[in-house]
Amino acid sequence: RKPLLRLPKLVLGVKQADLVARSVALGALEIEGLEGRITRDASGEVDIITIAERVKGEALAGTKGGAKAAPETKPDDAAAAPAAPRGPPPLWRLSLDRLAIAHGIGIFEDEMVSPVTTLTVNDIMVTAQKLLWPTVRGAPPGTLEITAGLPGGGLFLLNGTASLEPLDITFQVSSLDVPVEPFQAYFPFPARFKGLFSGDSLNTIKIENGKFLAASQGNAFAKQIEIWEPGAESPAMTLEKMEIRGIDFSWPNYAFTNLVYFLRPEVRIERATDGTLNLRRMFTVTKKGRDTGPDKDKDDKGKDDKRKEDKDQSPEAVIAGATAEPKEPNLLESMVLDFDRITIEEGYNRFLDQTTKPPFSQDLGRLAVTIRNLSNAPGRRSTLTLQGVVGGDAALDLRGEMSRLGDDFSADLVGELRDFTVASANPYANSFLAWIVKQGKLGVKVHYRIEQDRLTGENQIVVKNLQVAKGAESDEVQKRLGLPLGLIVALMKDSHGDINFDVPISGSVTDKSVDWGETVWAAVKQVIVKVLASPFRSIGRMFTGSDDKVEEVKVDPVVFAAGSSVIGPAMEGHLNRVAQFLRDTPAVSLSLSPVATAKDFDRLRGQEVTARIQKMQRERGIADYPTAVNIYYLAQNIPGEVPKTADEQLKVLQEHEQLPEERIKELLDRRIAATRDGLIKMENLVPERLLPGERHVAAADTGDGRIDFAITAE
Repeated sequence: RKPLLRLPKLVLGVKQADLVARSVALGALEIEGLEGRITRDASGEVDIITIAERVKGEALAGTKGGAKAAPETKPDDAAAAPAAPRGPPPLWRLSLDRLAIAHGIGIFEDEMVSPVTTLTVNDIMVTAQKLLWPTVRGAPPGTLEITAGLPGGGLFLLNGTASLEPLDITFQVSSLDVPVEPFQAYFPFPARFKGLFSGDSLNTIKIENGKFLAASQGNAFAKQIEIWEPGAESPAMTLEKMEIRGIDFSWPNYAFTNLVYFLRPEVRIERATDGTLNLRRMFTVTKKGRDTGPDKDKDDKGKDDKRKEDKDQSPEAVIAGATAEPKEPNLLESMVLDFDRITIEEGYNRFLDQTTKPPFSQDLGRLAVTIRNLSNAPGRRSTLTLQGVVGGDAALDLRGEMSRLGDDFSADLVGELRDFTVASANPYANSFLAWIVKQGKLGVKVHYRIEQDRLTGENQIVVKNLQVAKGAESDEVQKRLGLPLGLIVALMKDSHGDINFDVPISGSVTDKSVDWGETVWAAVKQVIVKVLASPFRSIGRMFTGSDDKVEEVKVDPVVFAAGSSVIGPAMEGHLNRVAQFLRDTPAVSLSLSPVATAKDFDRLRGQEVTARIQKMQRERGIADYPTAVNIYYLAQNIPGEVPKTADEQLKVLQEHEQLPEERIKELLDRRIAATRDGLIKMENLVPERLLPGERHVAAADTGDGRIDFAITAE
């Protein structure tokens, strides 16, 4: 549809042409205004390649046709003397003193990508000197210089020397401020790129002892990088500057780099309400030219997995796997990769999660990362240091060592997060725990080790001045651990109001069946059970179920003699231990619930009867107490036979005694007062930590009268 080549002006100087010797010597070839156009159609065919293949096919067909048209041998020629054999004709030899192309234009139209892309290289200037074909051994190499304006802007420079027989090419390449936007259609994912790239390199390509070798040394630069999600109002990633210095590449032996440097990279990670991440959407490779709908992809994946499973489990596959030769090492295994230093300065990350209500957001700023000696060479160890500020005031520090890159990867990392404001995570706390944090600062020291696919981690956690409040109705903490979070927090606080505990975790980082969320919950449950069990051994009991979930924590009561409010020596020791528990857990309060039982009722009725008999004894001057009991019994006109002894009479009198409610109330009040005095006056506890509880009059309870304690959080 369009011309492949336009040549407005061509000047050719011929110095010598010897067609017999097949030698042509050209002085100068000058071309001005050259315009070349290459098109790849939607089916993937490139027009110039298609034409070349057609010409080659026609030439081969012509050669075969000429062979068939050769004259047949006549019988008379049989006696003729055979012709002397002739060797192959000499190769054509071509020399060109100078090639000059000025103001050229190269156009590549690609209809196979979407959108259809046209790349134009303009202002092409080419100068070449002393070109020979084939190269004469010992002849000086030819020289080549190229300058061009690249698609969208930017400059390309190339100069070097070349010998073709044997192949030995050395050239320098420089590019300046080359934009990436014109090449967007060739990225296999939706992300859109902006930015300018530059670089310089010294390159060598040669064949030595029959082996192809390539080497390159140089530097690469980028600036003003932006990466956008289609339709977004702001970029998801920006980078002020990137430098890759000291590139030393030798194919297929090694690739070394002195420095990879990133200045002020900003990454904004956003999780939409449907749970998808913007970075995943941006960098998911799309399958062009075929149905890529979710159902299609799912069906294809299912079919592929089924075919792979059937193939892997077939007898032939099992035998082949057991007897196969070791596979050839891939490029990463055979080529040494070595990065002396990778540095990030002034990095910034922002995470926004819209699946929570309200949306959760957190910043990681002032990010500084340095990785040294990163390599895939056996025995090499690299070091990592990372520092940053989380949420504006929390300091993050991570450091450690890593093994070489490869399947046998290992790492040993330690780190610390200091003074993180826990309330900033309330959207997650309310959504997943049904609690919100009113205040508190978190500090975490971690130590993680990775050996191949096994991760083991130690987490030393300190939370200062933590205060929580009930959020949503469903209490996920109580569901999983057995106690509400508020009570757990109160019980775990020490005398300074801090919470200290360790959470170890371990598992496979490659096994997809490992649920790390459940792993962490299980570890936390074990820690909480262990931490809470200790103080209750001395003052009460903690009950756990078969799943190690805490079902109940209970403080032993203060027990009284029947009808009494006097605290005996044994209970004095118990009160001392309860007081120490309260001192160790300043966020916990105790409610006091007095309980009157059947023993108390019996003793109080006996006290009432005894008091009346003693009063009558004093009023009437009866000296003998049994006599007074008998007189009082007869005065009550109790039906039935009169008991014979004073003790039996007292028992019947107690059974018929109607105990006033005031007597039970007075007993309960005295017991509360005695318990409070023991904890406040004797143990110096503040009265506000002893709360009134419910009063229980349990005439059917055969146990001892007591003060029950119930733990409450502030």
